[in-house]
Amino acid sequence: MAEFYKTGKLERNINSSFIARIPKNENPNDIPKFRPICLVSSLYKIVAKVLSRRIREVIGAVMGFGKRWTGWMLEGVSIARAAVLINGTVTNEFRVYRGLRQRDPLSPFLFILVTKVLHLMMDKAEEMGIIEGIKDVIPGQSVTHLQFADDTILFYRADEDVRSLCTEWLLIGELPFNYLGIPLGADPRKISPWNGIVERVEETIGLEVVGKCD
Repeated sequence: MAEFYKTGKLERNINSSFIARIPKNENPNDIPKFRPICLVSSLYKIVAKVLSRRIREVIGAVMGFGKRWTGWMLEGVSIARAAVLINGTVTNEFRVYRGLRQRDPLSPFLFILVTKVLHLMMDKAEEMGIIEGIKDVIPGQSVTHLQFADDTILFYRADEDVRSLCTEWLLIGELPFNYLGIPLGADPRKISPWNGIVERVEETIGLEVVGKCD
């Protein structure tokens, strides 16, 4: 850790991890029945925890970070590697190009910083007349985007290019389609769109519990 503080460089194996499979139910018989988890080195967790505590103190204010501190952050994210752990057998390591991992103390803070930039860019684009949001949803204001957790919805006036893309998509896609397991574009008042979700819930909590809930 002292060497990392001085040089800003981490040994590659410090940020290597194993990807293991955890069964979602008692008798998993298919890949979707397993949930992947990432087993991260304890040494990297120490580094990430120190950096995340620093972010926590200043995240409420708009400010920058020094070049050295930013280098520490980038080093931890950019060298991430993983190997898949299957029945005790380890595959070859591969680079994790999407370096923000779940349960990493740094991930939520880095995500917030990036979404804040997107928020400012959208406001600036509207101010410059590049995009136009929905008017009068809130008296005297327009809405260009909504952000909640890790979801972002953009609102702007469609031009011919956007209409053309939508038309092309309709030639190969269809509604409803599933997003995070939820059917989008279906009538939520009907029972049939929810059948798949009900089946997955029954598989997860067991038919006996489902019967008691009825």
